[in-house]
Amino acid sequence: MRPVSCRTVTDASMEVRSPSGRLTFTLGFEMDVPVYDVKLGQISVVSGGRLGMAFDGRELSSLALRHAEEAVRIEDRYRLVGSDIEIAVVANQRDIVLDSAGGDTLIVSVRVTDDAVGIRYRWDGPADRLLSDLTSFRFAEPGRAWIQPHDSPSLAAPAYEALYENGVAIGTPTNAPSWN
Repeated sequence: MRPVSCRTVTDASMEVRSPSGRLTFTLGFEMDVPVYDVKLGQISVVSGGRLGMAFDGRELSSLALRHAEEAVRIEDRYRLVGSDIEIAVVANQRDIVLDSAGGDTLIVSVRVTDDAVGIRYRWDGPADRLLSDLTSFRFAEPGRAWIQPHDSPSLAAPAYEALYENGVAIGTPTNAPSWN
């Protein structure tokens, strides 16, 4: 059972939009846990995904907003290794600074292109061993996926050559060990 939501997602300082404005990442809090939504126009793609990290001796999941930097436009070009294909990336990026009750700071860099969202964590605390990435992806339902069943382990598998299935409803169980 999910706790009653105390979510606040109306603060524009915690929003990052793609260059075209169609894709939006919004950060809010549920019981002091940072959660995020991703929307494509008015369609919810990810709803209530959690953010956080767990290190040896500390868990950074109950956090408070210190501040959000202004969004900056990122323009980058690169070539795929072993190819003549040049990739051009245009995105908006914003650093969101979060503090734990224990005094640790977690910086969440959110980069949004017109077709993707990237999240990068930076932590200024001691060099403890990372135990777990607590980031979750709760895809909004109803939704459909283009997805590949994972091959069962065998002498020649997984070969990652299984055929993709299109239009699979989110949450559909598979007869394979997992979905790729």
